Amino acid sequence: MKKFIVFVLLIISSSISLTSEADHLPGHNGDDPLCVWPVFWDDHCGDPPIDPPPPQDDDEQEYVIDTLEVTSMTLNAAMSCLDWELRGICIWMTCFLVVCEFDTSLKVKNHTPDLLVQAYNRNEGEPWKESQDIIELLSLDHDSSMVRSIMNAAAGIMDNDYNINSSLDVAGGQRSTAKETQKSSLSFYYVDAFGNPGLLAFDTLARSSFGLICSSNTTPFTLHYNSNLDSAAWRWNIPELFYPQSWLVGTDALGGLSNNWGPIYPRMAFNVAQDPLKSAVLKAFRVAHFVTGNSAARIFVELDHSSQDGYWPYGPLDQNDGNTGKWQMLYPKEDDSCQQFPYNATSTHEDRRSDDYNYVWNFWKAYKCCERKGSNLIFHTG
Repeated sequence: MKKFIVFVLLIISSSISLTSEADHLPGHNGDDPLCVWPVFWDDHCGDPPIDPPPPQDDDEQEYVIDTLEVTSMTLNAAMSCLDWELRGICIWMTCFLVVCEFDTSLKVKNHTPDLLVQAYNRNEGEPWKESQDIIELLSLDHDSSMVRSIMNAAAGIMDNDYNINSSLDVAGGQRSTAKETQKSSLSFYYVDAFGNPGLLAFDTLARSSFGLICSSNTTPFTLHYNSNLDSAAWRWNIPELFYPQSWLVGTDALGGLSNNWGPIYPRMAFNVAQDPLKSAVLKAFRVAHFVTGNSAARIFVELDHSSQDGYWPYGPLDQNDGNTGKWQMLYPKEDDSCQQFPYNATSTHEDRRSDDYNYVWNFWKAYKCCERKGSNLIFHTG
């Protein structure tokens, strides 16, 4: 059993490294696969690497966006991001004893801003102001007893063979900076996903549209994913390290081979990348990928995909189908339109790069619906 655990941990470390280039990462100790600065480092690893990343200030970071701003930006982009279409008709039937009445309504399709997704790399550095209160209220801070219990349980497995302290601190970390002779650097991000607070205003407008705009099936402010709570999977890639997709290199890259922003699997906090924007986009996509219904054995609340008469949500996120998800950047750049991830390869996207490593997006997803005008839906088109 002990040998099996050691074998698993060796695979975990190789998965975090992602490629053989990881041996050249700053702060990587080639003699011990579990010595990666600053994520896994202990006395047995020796002296810290030369020119380590700047130390992190774990004091709470000032927020960069609040709910009123999110709502305003959401509504500003609604006309573009809705992507409204008239799809067909619905025929309804209502019967009383032996008498039946029939009525019709229009069937439409549009996107709704289901999620707010934020990526950041500091403890207590949540970019959206109100998310700091939600996370604190749910005791999901990095130093909360719940999160520490999860981390210590995972770290405790490593104690005997690798001398990693089971009272391991949960810390963030800036991207480790590659030197001129090195090709890549190790990047880490926290990611959280919430029911979009802008839905309060959006759904109010949708419900007053006489059935011409579909409302969302998501509850505003609901926490769908927190990477602290899911630390074992997010930091240590358990159990996705055993997924076949995690080992089939190049088969499921975000953007494909022509505009490759990194592998979707394994869906974890780390990747090897020189570009912080690409890294943040990849991590946000990974979270939306399983939150929208692509199967995952981890801690999260899946978006409700259940359909009913007159209401049909689209399925899990697929990078090749814009109906399953499009993105509107809220910070550092305010978008007034939506697009699929990844961003195109013809631009450097300098206006999208954050100096403070904070990124916030709205995630818009498509629904088809028609206004209910009877007890039973007997026919629909489109």
